[in-house]
Amino acid sequence: MVDEKQQLRDEAAAMTPEPESVEAPSDQPARPDELQAAVAGAVNVIGVYACARYRVTPLEPDECRMMSGALLNVARVYGLLDRADPKIMAWLTLGGVGMTIMANRRPLPQPEPEHADQSAAA
Repeated sequence: MVDEKQQLRDEAAAMTPEPESVEAPSDQPARPDELQAAVAGAVNVIGVYACARYRVTPLEPDECRMMSGALLNVARVYGLLDRADPKIMAWLTLGGVGMTIMANRRPLPQPEPEHADQSAAA
C-alpha cells in the first residue's frame, strides 16, 4: 500500500508545476507558463472524467499540455488574454492546480460495515 501511495505522489508531482515564490499582485498579466499550467490542469480534470465516461485510457501529461496550448492559442486569437484581469487569472491558476491535484486521487477502499465485524466476533 505504501508503494501505491508513493506512486500516486510521484504521478501528481510530475503533473503539478513547481511552486513559485509568492509575489504581491501586480497589474501585469499572468505569464504564459502560468496560464499554460492552469489550463493544463483544467484539461487534465476534464480529461479524467471524460476518459472515465468513455472508458478510454487517461490523458498523458504531454497531451494535456498540447490541448492547453491549443486552447490558449484560440484565446489569443480572440484577444481574450489581453483583457484578462491578473487577479482573475491568478485565481484560475490556483483552481487549475488544485483541480489537477484532486483529479489524480484514487478512491479509497470502502470500510467494512461495523455490524459485520461484530457478528463475525460472536
